[in-house]
This record gives sequence, structure tokens and C-alpha cells, in this order.
Amino acid sequence: MRVRESQSVSPSSPAIKVGRRMPLALPASFLVHQREFGLVRANTHKLIETTGFNSCIVVVLFSRRTGVAGLAHLDINTKVGESFERVILPALNGIKWGLTARLYGGLPQCSEQLAGEVRDALQNAKIPIQSMSIFSRDEWEGLSLDCETGKVEIAVPMVPPPAEARQRQEEYINHMLDNDGLLRFVAPPPDRPAPGMKQRF
Repeated sequence: MRVRESQSVSPSSPAIKVGRRMPLALPASFLVHQREFGLVRANTHKLIETTGFNSCIVVVLFSRRTGVAGLAHLDINTKVGESFERVILPALNGIKWGLTARLYGGLPQCSEQLAGEVRDALQNAKIPIQSMSIFSRDEWEGLSLDCETGKVEIAVPMVPPPAEARQRQEEYINHMLDNDGLLRFVAPPPDRPAPGMKQRF
């Protein structure tokens, strides 16, 4: 399936900012690697982020109603349908209310099939696609989602992941070497919710 370049589904999508000063892995941020699906809560994390994804497609999931923010980083070898069925949808069980999706990344001639599979999987899961910013840049350095406002910033990583993220980085590398084509679900350790808020997952 061919997906048109820079296709926009809704003009009311949260603003996209482009900048070069925001570091990846700020305090209270959560970093998602290639072929991973991460899920966080707005009351425990300010940002959810990923690094360069030129030929990859990044799916940003956001619900202002439930305070849930998710990010999936899919590469051209990802088994998209199976990853949705076995990883993404089970993780979202019970928290899909108000959830919308936005797509970023991809290169023409290289990522069209991947983008089409991702779009089909979202439609089958009945997750509305709010906007698609695909095939619109020559380089996608990194992406940061504000878990409270839903705003996305395309930002160049300027600092390495913090020391506590190094174990996760090793796990990510081992997962890529396994080469099973499935996304890996990742989430931060349970944090203490903000006053008056319950832990959702």
C-alpha cells in the first residue's frame, strides 16, 4: 500500500516543533529504542523519546483523557501486524479511551510498505490516526513527546542516555540480535503517582 508523502489527517493535531537544543534523556524522560514500544503516564514522566529513525516509522500514541503516552519505533524488518496483536494492544488493554495516533519518519522508496502496514494495523485496532508526517524530511534525528500536552518536537540528541539507561540499551541490542521481528514492550519501573492520582499500569 502506498502512503502519500506528508499526509495530514487532521489540521488540529498538537503542534510539531523542530529544534536542536533539546537533549534526549532529560530527567523524568523515558527513552524508547528501535523495535520497542514504550508506555508511560503523564503523572510520572514529562517526556517519552526516541533517537534517529530515518527509514523507520515512529507511532506516537497519546490520550489527554487518561494521561497515557506511548511510542513505537518500527523498522522495515518489524512484523507489524503481529507486533500490534502480541505487544501493543495487550499493553494498551483497558486504556485506549481517547487514544489517537500520529506517524513520523520514513524515507521514500524504502518505507512505503512499512507505513502502509502501520496505518492498516492502527485502523484494524480502531485507533484514530490524527496526522501523518512521513517522507517529509531527509533525516529524522530524534523525537520527543510531551506526555502532558501531546506536543512533539523533532530534536537532535545532544547528550547520551543517563547511566541508569545503559542496562536497557544492552537489552535493546540483545533484542535486535534475536531478530524475531517483534516489538519489545518497555516501561519504566512503577513510580509513585502524583497526589490524588492512581497508578494505571
